[in-house]
Amino acid sequence: MSLWQRLKSWRWLIEMVLITLGTYLLLTTFVLRAYEVNQHSMEPTLTSGDRLLVDKISPAWDDYNLGDIVILQLPEIDGVLPTAYVKRIIGLPGDEIELRQGQVFRNGERLSEPYLRLQATLPMSGVEHWELGPDQYLVFGDNRDNSIDSRVFGPLPRSELLGRVLIRFLPFEDFGLVD
Repeated sequence: MSLWQRLKSWRWLIEMVLITLGTYLLLTTFVLRAYEVNQHSMEPTLTSGDRLLVDKISPAWDDYNLGDIVILQLPEIDGVLPTAYVKRIIGLPGDEIELRQGQVFRNGERLSEPYLRLQATLPMSGVEHWELGPDQYLVFGDNRDNSIDSRVFGPLPRSELLGRVLIRFLPFEDFGLVD
């Protein structure tokens, strides 16, 4: 085999590696990304160790909905570096959310939350009422007794929501759409 033929075969391999890497980077940056749950704030819906596939692109044309489970990026809080969290949207832009006697009320009506382990939702920072602006969302964990959420850090701007959880792919016995 001549030197020219060897170089051509290496060139093909390098091109394939670069194309594969470029495609992976584009997909994980703009379309889909995998995350691992490393907290207990969404139990029993999601548990620590679950691996999730998150849709990053559809919220650009199909806005977030009440009850969506999302990945969010919090800013630095008390010197702790930013990290990704998983929470459920319980308040949309323009909503009025209130905690009364351990229940969540959205625009004056009690929110049905069958996914909760414990039915009581108590305030964590003394705030029991939020009026959301045109670009704000309120997010709570399903495990309300063990969740740092909007009851602590308040409403979030849309820019801090990284994507909508679509699929749990590990553990395999729990594979499926996340509702």
